[in-house]
Amino acid sequence: IYINMKISSKSIYGSKACIHLCKSNELIGTDKLSEVTDCPKIFLNKIMSELIEAGIVNSKKGPRGGYYIEEEGRSKTIKDIIQALKEKTNEDEGSSEINVLLKYFNCILGLSISTLSGTNDEIYLDHAATTPLDERVLSAMLPYFGFQFGNANSVHGYGIKAGSALDNARRCVAGIIHAEKGEIVFTSGGTEANNWVIKGGANEIKKRNGKNKIIVSAFEHPSILEPAKQMEQYGYTVQLVYPNKDGIIEEESLESALKGNDVALVSIMMANNEIGTIQDIKNLCRISHNYGAYFHTDAVQAIGTQTIDVKELGIDYLSFSAHKFYGPKGVGCLYIKAGAPIEPLIIGGAQERGKRGGTSNVPLAIGLAKALELSRIDLEENSNRIESLRDYLQNKILNLFPFSYANAAFSKRVPSCLSITFPGERADALISILDLKGIAVSAGSACSSGSIEPSHVLSAIGLSSEDAKSTIRFSLGRKTTATEIEKTIEVMRKVLLRD
Repeated sequence: IYINMKISSKSIYGSKACIHLCKSNELIGTDKLSEVTDCPKIFLNKIMSELIEAGIVNSKKGPRGGYYIEEEGRSKTIKDIIQALKEKTNEDEGSSEINVLLKYFNCILGLSISTLSGTNDEIYLDHAATTPLDERVLSAMLPYFGFQFGNANSVHGYGIKAGSALDNARRCVAGIIHAEKGEIVFTSGGTEANNWVIKGGANEIKKRNGKNKIIVSAFEHPSILEPAKQMEQYGYTVQLVYPNKDGIIEEESLESALKGNDVALVSIMMANNEIGTIQDIKNLCRISHNYGAYFHTDAVQAIGTQTIDVKELGIDYLSFSAHKFYGPKGVGCLYIKAGAPIEPLIIGGAQERGKRGGTSNVPLAIGLAKALELSRIDLEENSNRIESLRDYLQNKILNLFPFSYANAAFSKRVPSCLSITFPGERADALISILDLKGIAVSAGSACSSGSIEPSHVLSAIGLSSEDAKSTIRFSLGRKTTATEIEKTIEVMRKVLLRD
């Protein structure tokens, strides 16, 4: 709801205040409310007085007083707030910017305060599948769905403004991963970026030096494994490198596969999407380069929680997707080191400096850059907090259910990911029961959740078919709380002990 348009500050602050009051479920004083809404206290008090008069907000006086919203107020909509603050929202009286807001975002204006505040009893522990869109990211994107609608490749004023915004987004991403601006290409997501490297990268490398062998790890995402398999139809040799039982690709295994000096491309993911293990990408890349191979890493599961410096790592290609770190779905990025071989995957346009055809998706690119920028704020502190909750959940579950075990528990993992096997239990049944009780978890990758086959990731680290089908992935996020973890543990106890 943080709309970056010329709708008045009064309405924005009023909406922010109401959403925070719904989230808190308790009295909030002026000082605290001023802090969380970034609204000066004098201005805030005036806004709250008008909302009280409209029956949306309530207040309690005294040393421990503050503002709150009763049940009736929670059903009020954002449009109600704007009207209560005497904003004009009809076409005759409102500004053109407000009319654009109504035209394009009437669905937002019609949502209740409680809906926008996200207040419910459900617990979301599937952040490895996707994350909720950060409100600040939405705010950055909204103008480019509305009055800043220009085509970034047009040469008139509309296009120049859009092109400048796209350029700033590209520069932002490049700065965060220590790349050059010209090395960043926006894609439709991690799947496209991965396909592009395996197909476009391998083809161009073969043109240059004749090498036609591709090495990928056995527990890559399907968007790497399936394109690699497809490349066998075109004369390429594909070799899988298997992780050890702890989910780590050993240097010796990679070096053995590289012998022969016929390898064009190596692709090993930075962090696994099911068990969370983090690979030593710098050393794996160095070894690959020693044998004349180019190196790609899929950083989709890593970039939101890890500091990444592409120059220090020495990699040639890196892919990631915005929706894994509180950005929008449908946009990703491929880093292509200057001079690294790659042919276009999508042709028919000169966008992205001739590397990828198609009209640039300016709002989504801006959303990706903003989300990545926000992920750097308090990165270590957030990671430590999430990791602490993850370890607490792991220890509690293993103590409650001695028959269970955590996968790759002794390896370096992304802080959010926890894979636990419950031998003899059916993961699909457990997931359904937990869902009915308001807890969202998964059995592994959302991209292959419809498969009846056991997870290829768990099979690659040595789990039996039965144990692989008895494994649940919990993945925590920024807003996961200790209370939610305690509730999850209690529900798991009742479900598995048949209380």
